[in-house]
Amino acid sequence: MTRTPKKQKTKAGAKAKAAPAVKPAAAKSRAAKGPAVDSGAVDSAVRSAPETADAPRSAKPPESGAQPVRPAQPAGAIQPIRAAKPADQPLVVNAQYIKDLSFEAPAAPEIFQRMQTTKPDITINIDVQAVPLKDTTYEVVLNMRAECRVEQKVAFIMELVYAGNFNIRVPREQLQAVLLVECPRLLFPFARSILAEISREGGFPPVLLGPVDFVTMYHKQLEMAGKAGGGAPQAGAVTPGAGGGGPSPAS
Repeated sequence: MTRTPKKQKTKAGAKAKAAPAVKPAAAKSRAAKGPAVDSGAVDSAVRSAPETADAPRSAKPPESGAQPVRPAQPAGAIQPIRAAKPADQPLVVNAQYIKDLSFEAPAAPEIFQRMQTTKPDITINIDVQAVPLKDTTYEVVLNMRAECRVEQKVAFIMELVYAGNFNIRVPREQLQAVLLVECPRLLFPFARSILAEISREGGFPPVLLGPVDFVTMYHKQLEMAGKAGGGAPQAGAVTPGAGGGGPSPAS
């Protein structure tokens, strides 16, 4: 009589302990593949595992749209150079263009045979003009004339009027020097290339101009203006005959 209640208590206790062990079908299938793993042991092992440099626990993936943090540049690092705005520059080239161009070979084709035995003589005259347009805008013109003779006979005559449109912001006392020295110096390489190409296309050896000293030409103009009693030419006025129209060397 005394053993029966003990057995009942034992069975009830067994049923209470076995109830949590019941798992769904998915859990049973996982247990069928391998031995059961104690989840509590795994969690404690993960918590006690040391952090590594490759995968730190505190690292978080960057949020979408977030900008990467750029490292600070060391002292003395080279900074990028920003181009100056046109309004900040004292001299700006707005345009370059041909105003007039002509080529004549009156003695062709007989002159080509004479050139085989006689070296041609080429003379080039250069004239600079500056014309005010509006406010700080000016037009600077190169008038260039090349004449080739063989045995005192004209082989060809080539004329080029090449101009540039400039914005100039300099003190008034420096304006004439910029107009008659710096601006022609910028235009000359392009005009030189045009003369060489046209003379070659005309059937003659290309005319290659030597360097032109626009500073000397400007000083000669000042001397001529001083002898005439007018002093230095006024800024922005039309300035004919820069350099007196002297010849320029050609090679």
